[in-house]
Amino acid sequence: MPINKRISELMPELFELDPPSVDGNDPLVYTGLALRVSEAHMLPGGTRIPSPKVQIPGINLYGAFGGYCVLKEVATSSAKEFYRLLWTPASEFPTWIGSCGFDDPFEAVLRSYAATRFGATNVNNASMSAFVTLKDVVQLLKYGRLATELKTSDVSSTPITIPGDAPMQEAMRTMVSRNVRRLFLEGRGGEFVSDRSLIEFMFAPERLDKAREDPETWVDVKVSALATRLALPIDSVPMAEAARVIGEKPDDCLLTEEGKVVTRWDMVMKPWKAEKLTEVAA
Repeated sequence: MPINKRISELMPELFELDPPSVDGNDPLVYTGLALRVSEAHMLPGGTRIPSPKVQIPGINLYGAFGGYCVLKEVATSSAKEFYRLLWTPASEFPTWIGSCGFDDPFEAVLRSYAATRFGATNVNNASMSAFVTLKDVVQLLKYGRLATELKTSDVSSTPITIPGDAPMQEAMRTMVSRNVRRLFLEGRGGEFVSDRSLIEFMFAPERLDKAREDPETWVDVKVSALATRLALPIDSVPMAEAARVIGEKPDDCLLTEEGKVVTRWDMVMKPWKAEKLTEVAA
């Protein structure tokens, strides 16, 4: 059953916050720093964002900046290119997400997630704009504006793992090629590193000093050197309960008794694709 309500009906408070943003004229190093200090995993872009080279039928695209675009460039660059890369304008590496209007059907948000494979959509209202993220949609489950009959056990997925002694650049390549934001460490239970783990490490002041002094060693470390997160254990519970306990950090996730992971993408997109995500009457 489709969700018939508009974005403005389900999220009337969307424009109350003033999120941080970055300027595409600035070098990639400044964008990385902004991502590191913010609680967002994607930030609005500013000027000089080029037109997208690839079109997605039925989806308006908007240029933003996220950890994914940074990791993709570092993962596919040689160590000799790192210094140049850090000082290249961020407008050369945008992430293309969906864009829609405040009075568009809420389904437009979910369709853009599915089409772009990113859990963020830009929403416009006159001169204002804001992102609707998967975290925001999970809040709608938490507060009973959306509902699903599926439980966490119905939407869980097998985690992607990596050895702790794997090189950091290998972790980036794995995230990009597998289109995941988390890699669980082999033999470490629910411990994982995320795109935020990598961004926080790469753009810490001491690592940027390293990049200036000896650029080729900037990311020359093992995965075990990164800060890890811990997935929260959870039984098979209704999605509304999972939404209440998943946490507030951008990379928070849950781990079932069977060792499977439940992310915000699992909680929202799997019920929606199964046509089991519904609006709740006011």
